[in-house]
Amino acid sequence: MDNDGYGLGGVQANLSLSGLTVSGNACAGIMNFQGTASVDDSDFSAPSSVGLGASVIGYSADATSVTNSRFTDSGEVAEYHREVIDYGWAVYEYVYFDRLGNDVQFYYSGENLVEGNTFVNGAGSVMVVDGEATVTDNTWSEYSGYGVYASNSAVTVSGGSFSNSSGHIVACVDGTMTASDLTVDTTVSSSHRSFDIDLDGVLDGTYPENN
Repeated sequence: MDNDGYGLGGVQANLSLSGLTVSGNACAGIMNFQGTASVDDSDFSAPSSVGLGASVIGYSADATSVTNSRFTDSGEVAEYHREVIDYGWAVYEYVYFDRLGNDVQFYYSGENLVEGNTFVNGAGSVMVVDGEATVTDNTWSEYSGYGVYASNSAVTVSGGSFSNSSGHIVACVDGTMTASDLTVDTTVSSSHRSFDIDLDGVLDGTYPENN
């Protein structure tokens, strides 16, 4: 399905989904809210980079599994921060851009599994916030951010590969992460970061910000 809004969702439901094609969702492609969901052998592409725009989201869910599926083109260059400085004699506004987006997001939930999936051409892939997850036997290529990011969570990552990418295969902030049997091959420099400077409401210049 091509979708400019929501894809499929369940509230306190038990979803078993297979063989789906989801592309261009503006909000969650599949949303599991306070229920259980299993997603298998499906294709996802080009989700929105804004807010809850990932292809698969588990939110306050009992359990979510994503297996044997394919994710492509989940990153787009978009604004992520702006700052205004008023010097009195002039007002400068700095607008920062980066390649943003996620394939899978888990918030405030446990019993999450991401296994046997292929991820190609994205920004951030699997994000876990205040939850638990097992991420195993996945492959990532052409990513600019990370394979797995955990914030205040307990995550186990194993048997994955991260190639032709910049950033990190795994990253953890204020949580615990166990990583094993991971392969990183051919790291590159990201060229997606930049910032604009507006002077008194008029664009003064655009500048690269290497990372």
